[in-house]
Amino acid sequence: MSLLARAPHRSLTRRGGTEYESAFVEFLRLQGSVALGVDESRRSFVEGEPLKSMDYVVLTRGGNFVVDVKGKRYPGGPPSKPRRVWENWVFDADVHGLSRWAEAFGAGFEGLILFVYKIGPEVTFSSPVQDLLEFQGERYLFRGIRVAQYAQRMRRRSPKWGTMDLSRDDYRALVQPLSRLFGEPWEQF
Repeated sequence: MSLLARAPHRSLTRRGGTEYESAFVEFLRLQGSVALGVDESRRSFVEGEPLKSMDYVVLTRGGNFVVDVKGKRYPGGPPSKPRRVWENWVFDADVHGLSRWAEAFGAGFEGLILFVYKIGPEVTFSSPVQDLLEFQGERYLFRGIRVAQYAQRMRRRSPKWGTMDLSRDDYRALVQPLSRLFGEPWEQF
């Protein structure tokens, strides 16, 4: 039995955690993954360097990950002018922090940028979608990219805000359903 299966899912939701993190914790609970939520209230250091904390440490059949959860909406933008774009921007500090944390944890750990998309009620899919979860009256889609792959292809989005993103083609080439990255069998929720 995994540690997660023995603990109520609220114990993994970090203080001040978002609805996206709550949905992720439910995904983990349903998959039976082993995970540890990280309290970001204190700045952490690796070899004296202050780093942005990861959100979770997750141990799976597919590997061990330090995870940063990025909540996005699909479609984005205002309801009057929806943007049907799979947003994938992150901060420079996210990429650097995840890379350094994975390095600090050692062999067998990878940084993972997890995009949790809140899917609008008007969105329909023509076929079953892997890793789509209905949770608390909303639908969430879980997609991930290994931080090392993201770092190789990222481009500057905003120098002022310190954000990076991927082109649409690079995003499509790199993004994967979360259960595939975790090496977990797909179960329809």
